[in-house]
Amino acid sequence: MPEVKKQIDLSAYIYEKGVAFLLLCLAQLTFSGYHIVGKFTLSNENAFLFAMYREVFSSTLMFFLFAFTQRRELTLGESWTMMTQVLHTDWKMFLLLGFLSFINVMGSTLGLSLLSPIIFAIMQPLIPCVATTISIIANYEPFTWLKLLGVMIAVGGAICVEVWKSNDGDDSDNISQNFVGIIVCVCQITGCGAYMTFQKSILHLYPSTLITFLYYAIGSCFTVLTVIGYSIFIGGVNEETLSLHGRMLSWLAVGYVVFFSTLFAWNAYTYASSYISPSLSTIFMSLQPVFTAILTFFILNVVITYQQLVGSFLVIVGMILTVLAQRKSKDEEDEANIGGDERFGEAEGYTPAFSYRHLESEADDYHTSHTNMNTPAGTATNNPVSMNLRFSHL
Repeated sequence: MPEVKKQIDLSAYIYEKGVAFLLLCLAQLTFSGYHIVGKFTLSNENAFLFAMYREVFSSTLMFFLFAFTQRRELTLGESWTMMTQVLHTDWKMFLLLGFLSFINVMGSTLGLSLLSPIIFAIMQPLIPCVATTISIIANYEPFTWLKLLGVMIAVGGAICVEVWKSNDGDDSDNISQNFVGIIVCVCQITGCGAYMTFQKSILHLYPSTLITFLYYAIGSCFTVLTVIGYSIFIGGVNEETLSLHGRMLSWLAVGYVVFFSTLFAWNAYTYASSYISPSLSTIFMSLQPVFTAILTFFILNVVITYQQLVGSFLVIVGMILTVLAQRKSKDEEDEANIGGDERFGEAEGYTPAFSYRHLESEADDYHTSHTNMNTPAGTATNNPVSMNLRFSHL
């Protein structure tokens, strides 16, 4: 029997890892599509308003997605109650994640306005380096030379794809004249890598759809405040710009970014991060230049160079090495599911840097003191941790 159970656990483990990898690949494909959509849209519209529409619409849909995934156990009102209680318990962490999300979104918008798309794209593959560094320092995962080699090869390959693509584009910008843009871009990739790492500390407590909604909604509040300040002190926001000049193509671009590059992509990232380490989840970002080159070949008839093929090959090799590093790590099984998924358990001796395990006992105390002893078994409760134990599969 123990051998049968071990085989079942291994099969489930492989299945969930496979789903996580597939979701991350699809997320990169949607991001690459956004690069092409932005090429034809952002040059004609106010980038800050575009970002605001993206965040506000996405946040609204994320709440209804969370409520939909919980529909069998919670009413819409109970979903809202759970959200408020989670915020009350972990407001500091969600505020941090929301601010880092805001840095990522607004940093990318401002960075693209100050830098050429080529320079901006070249810097994006550095996100896995940032995430891996923070993750190791915060003790979310152990350091291995094979993992470092894999990340560096994948990042180098992604940069090669972009550098050789620039030979066919506008390469007139001088980096020395875009010092501010470089600083903004560094802040953006740091913010992105940081929040994709720090969210790991609460993934075992709440449903992934709830986590994504909360931090993105908080980030949206920062974005709205930024747009208001921009309109007051700089100007340029009027009825025409608010309507995106009435261009149907611009609104279709907003729709694509909201549904695919945001609603799907970031929920996929949060879900996948429940099963793999930050370094492995962010290494998939190295696929963006590869997918962008492929999409531009089929959509815009842009020729793919041999150098780009070599860079794409290096990305794949680097990702394989990173996966192998995870497999060989002593704590790899726990990294795949920090917080102790009941189906796999926890690796011995592993303690995440940001532990929220104490919240379970606190939540149980709260639940005991606020629940009638005659409540029928199976009745939905408003205890956020108790709910999470029933919805850990989401």
